[in-house]
Amino acid sequence: KVNADLALRTPVDVAAGEYHSTLTLSLFNQ
Repeated sequence: KVNADLALRTPVDVAAGEYHSTLTLSLFNQ
């Protein structure tokens, strides 16, 4: 189950998550 969920996480999903977290941090830093 866990391995299947991790396999569904594509590099695009990871990049989107990193972008969202970076955007959130930039908003808090303003």
